[in-house]
Amino acid sequence: MLVTYKSIVFLGIGFVLGFMLNGLFHYQDQATVEKMCTNKDPIYQLYKKCIKRQAEHFSNHTRTAASAAPVFKNIKIPPPEQQQTANEVVNTELDHSVKAPRDVTKRYKLISQELATRKLVLVGVVTAQKYLDTRATAVYSTWGKQMSDIIFFSEQPNTTQHVSFPVVTLKGVDDSVYPPQRKVFKMLQYMYNNYINQYDFFMRVDDDIYVKKQQLYELLLATNPAQDIYMGSPGFGKPEDRKRLKLKEHEHYCMGGPGVVFSRALLRKLGPHVDDCLKNVVVSYNEDVEVGRCISHKLNVQCTWAYQTRDLFFMDYSKELVTEQLYEMGSIKTSITLHPLKNPKYMYRVHQYILELTSDRLSQELLKNTYEIQVVNKMIPSGLQRYQAEPWPGHFAKYQPSSRFEVPVWYYFNSSRLFSDAEGMQAVALPSDLKYSVNSVALQALIDHLNYFSAEHHYTAPYHLYDGFVVTDLSHGVEYVLRLSVHIQGSRDPNHLVASIFLPFSSAPMVQYKQWSTITATAEISVIVHFDENTNHSQFLNLFENVCLQRDSLNVDLHVSVTVHDGSDKVIQAVAILQARYSSRHITYKLVTQKARGYALHQVVPQDEKKLLIFFDANYILTEKFIDHCLMNTVAGKQVYFPVIFSLYNSAVADILKIPRKSIVSAETGFWNKYNYHVACIYQPDYYSMGGLDTTLQSGEDVAFFEKIRGSSLKVFRALEPYLVRPFMQRSCQGLPEAEQITCLNAVMDTVGSRRQLGLLVLKHKLV
Repeated sequence: MLVTYKSIVFLGIGFVLGFMLNGLFHYQDQATVEKMCTNKDPIYQLYKKCIKRQAEHFSNHTRTAASAAPVFKNIKIPPPEQQQTANEVVNTELDHSVKAPRDVTKRYKLISQELATRKLVLVGVVTAQKYLDTRATAVYSTWGKQMSDIIFFSEQPNTTQHVSFPVVTLKGVDDSVYPPQRKVFKMLQYMYNNYINQYDFFMRVDDDIYVKKQQLYELLLATNPAQDIYMGSPGFGKPEDRKRLKLKEHEHYCMGGPGVVFSRALLRKLGPHVDDCLKNVVVSYNEDVEVGRCISHKLNVQCTWAYQTRDLFFMDYSKELVTEQLYEMGSIKTSITLHPLKNPKYMYRVHQYILELTSDRLSQELLKNTYEIQVVNKMIPSGLQRYQAEPWPGHFAKYQPSSRFEVPVWYYFNSSRLFSDAEGMQAVALPSDLKYSVNSVALQALIDHLNYFSAEHHYTAPYHLYDGFVVTDLSHGVEYVLRLSVHIQGSRDPNHLVASIFLPFSSAPMVQYKQWSTITATAEISVIVHFDENTNHSQFLNLFENVCLQRDSLNVDLHVSVTVHDGSDKVIQAVAILQARYSSRHITYKLVTQKARGYALHQVVPQDEKKLLIFFDANYILTEKFIDHCLMNTVAGKQVYFPVIFSLYNSAVADILKIPRKSIVSAETGFWNKYNYHVACIYQPDYYSMGGLDTTLQSGEDVAFFEKIRGSSLKVFRALEPYLVRPFMQRSCQGLPEAEQITCLNAVMDTVGSRRQLGLLVLKHKLV
């Protein structure tokens, strides 16, 4: 009984120890198992069991257990006298489709070294010596250089002078043989022999294909390289060729033209059979068919069968993918590869278009992030630093020109014409590139902005563009100020807006806007003019009555300073009649004794701080659209509008030459007077904060005021204004000193007519 009792005790202890040891190997984490197995236990049986448990442990953690299990059957267990660690055994003998346990006793510099990670894909391009300078160069210069790893395969080495790219010369192949059957097999064999443990996937392409990196990487990252994958566009052969190709009913292959992808697991199994396939399996000259046949016979794997692969690996042999087709092809946006592009110039054109699509996508992402920042910005406590958005109306609020001649001039445009200050191009048809930029880029950015921040409405096309201003800064980007109406889904009434849209060259668009109804409803405008003996006061008062006083939508006042002269009584009487006729409007006048324009205008500036002041020249033609543009382009506390007026030539010159006039603003009727600053739109508080007009100057007060604004924190908005026209006015240079008379005559000649007109006039009347 004593022996039996001891036996039972030892048996129980052994059972408990065995159970604990077995559970230890089954349930310990990877690091613990590695640590136990890397210690050389002197007991050989425990060492043997440790190797077995380690293999089972990592077998259960592979992505595909069925494909991973057989790789452990050939593990060799060393005898005790061979002092080799378990890590060395596994790293030497295991298939690399199963990650070997890492050495936890060693600290690596890079995580990729510690985890033994592989690169994603190696691209092999099948080419020939005669195409290295053309097709191969085009491939490498476009999408090829975007790939992390790409190799070109040819019979001869790379001798191109313009572009240096890696070329592997394959022995025993002939570049003149087409289809390149032996070359493709040897390329796959080369990849197997040299790179099988370095990449998860291998891709075979021709030199007339375009591959989109991002879409390819997205597909491969979602694919398991440990599976036997043979992926591409499935081919079956033409009905009349299937008998010659000896394809069985269930067999199909991946067509080589649009590219073929092989997983590492498949190429590992295929590599040893390449020579045998070339000798005993090949029955036709079609290289893609024979590669597929080899894979089918040796590995029992067929090309991917899903319909989607035909769209992802796109091919159209009916006609080459020429430039004109790009914008009509939906496949260019959805596919991974495009084939064929045998003409290298089309490879560059496709690459350009792909880059344009990529830029648009990145711009949308940046725009979305910008909007998200603005939303999150509202949630950040006031004590923390916030993201500072660009102030209304845009980017150029930060630009400080060093002189008045460097102030950028905005061009005006409407739905049909662009008004430019270029020589002979005062008014031209709206260029197609500007039309595209406004309609497809700027307005789309505005619609996206409106929809992102609107919880109540959804804005859609169509929209109506009334007019706008545009300026380009080659260092920063393009900025627009647009007046338009946008459609609200489910509503009959459009939304009228004034939008400032900045399209920088390197970041997302910046958009800010205001409701046009809000601007006009709150606007209180004061027009300030000065009458002297040279002023056509009756013309101005008639225009002011028609444009401002009879327009109920705007609240416009008039403040007139009148220099005392022989006809000043008639002027006062005409203003008084207007006062009586429109008693609800604020119309004032004041007599001044000084002729200085700056002094006279300053005397009648109203004291109401809400007023938008328009300093005007009574000899110019006042229009309704000019006042609208003042409202658009003047921002209280931020921006002052100085329009560039259009000065008319002497109409008698054009009449003598019988030059037809198509419109008021044209190269034959006048010129943009960029050195005239008589007209300015500014809010009353800004006017006084700048010190107002210089009342001591007898002339040049407009230039002095412009320079004062330019040097301040206010932004100068200088734009061509086709709705502000200065009629031709005779000017006499008699009685001036000789030096001043020459300067005066040159100035007069610039305003009489264009150089072309004056030249024709001289030739016609033989004045020389």
